[in-house]
Amino acid sequence: MERIVALYLRLSKADHRKYSNGADSMQGTILPDVCASGSIKNQQALLERYVRLDAGLSQYRTKIFMDDGYNGLEDNRPALQQLLSMTRNGMVYAVVVKDFSRLSRNHLYLASLREQIFPASNTELIALGDHYDSRRDGRDMLVLRFKSLFYEYYSRDISRKVKASLSAKKERGEYAVAKPPFGYQLERGQWKIKEQEASIIRDIFQLAEEGHSYQDIAVKLEKKAFPAKLYPVKVMRILKNPVYCGKHVWHKYENYIGYHKKCMALPKEQWRISEGSHPAIISEETFERVQNKG
Repeated sequence: MERIVALYLRLSKADHRKYSNGADSMQGTILPDVCASGSIKNQQALLERYVRLDAGLSQYRTKIFMDDGYNGLEDNRPALQQLLSMTRNGMVYAVVVKDFSRLSRNHLYLASLREQIFPASNTELIALGDHYDSRRDGRDMLVLRFKSLFYEYYSRDISRKVKASLSAKKERGEYAVAKPPFGYQLERGQWKIKEQEASIIRDIFQLAEEGHSYQDIAVKLEKKAFPAKLYPVKVMRILKNPVYCGKHVWHKYENYIGYHKKCMALPKEQWRISEGSHPAIISEETFERVQNKG
């Protein structure tokens, strides 16, 4: 069976933003002349050149495995899983990466790859930026484990800072969403009422006050809402959303990043609410009457 040299590439969404501003995370790697950018394209050029110049690797056929836009704490990446499947089947002679963080920022998962999964399949691992090559003896595993811990800490720290920044914006009444909810439009950083959609919102609340079901409301307003689709579940979400009486509610969910990423719904007592940051489409009294009917 022919074995391959796998070149694994990963770029997260955060990396996309960073490199689009001209940042350079490749300083200090083995081939600095190819390290002008951390983009997928330059990662590939770096790895291909290294393999081409290495007598032991160049005799094998290479295959690219690419996960573009995936966080390093996620282990269920499609290209990585394909690579691991081929590795377990004995099809991979070596895996070459820019550095360990491309494989994973979770130190436990990275350790299992480096010390269990790859050795069990007789697969070599080469991380250029970390000056690691499993073909060589005398590797300092303690240093490598500290590096793995650093990668995970760094990723968690960035996540914490992003959350804190978004929370501060919301506390100031600034919106950190790409698209305003149905009934509003974004003008110069502020939500303004979109009258055509707002009239549908008012009709939805009026019909709900009259006792109509979500299904009835969706059918009655289908033509008025066209070309937008008005499903019963959308009607329900509109009726339960305090944004329409001028309140901004957030912190309804919390993301927990660990070995597996989880999104958990929070109890209402932990929700955060601010008022006056955008105009109301219906009155608070109308909103409360509809909630009491539910």
